[in-house]
Amino acid sequence: MSNHRAEIGAAAEREAAAALASAGWQILARNLRVAGLEIDILARDETGRLVAVEVRARLRVGEATPAEILGQRKRAALRRQREAISGLTRVDLLLVAGPPGERRLRLVRGVAERGTRWEEGGRITRHPIGSP
Repeated sequence: MSNHRAEIGAAAEREAAAALASAGWQILARNLRVAGLEIDILARDETGRLVAVEVRARLRVGEATPAEILGQRKRAALRRQREAISGLTRVDLLLVAGPPGERRLRLVRGVAERGTRWEEGGRITRHPIGSP
């Protein structure tokens, strides 16, 4: 990964963690390695459930679905994450979209579940998380 892409990803993860904390989530760990997989953010959501969060930064999302953004290989890895961590309730995708200063964050819950609507092409519209 290029240094520039790594910097963009790290900045998006910092922004995502700050936004989740502002929304009442408790951040437990960042960039945690479990069973050979990296979890961007491990947190307790606003209801106290243990959640792994995959963060993705994009200038624009357009009509892309979460399945298109993540790809088949990453979705399989996220399902393995869910199985590897005892007590993990779900895996969410947090999109950090837009240029710096104009970012919009969107949370897509439960992206590691088989048969969920997002796999069938659902649009990213629900569960907005405000920027910090």
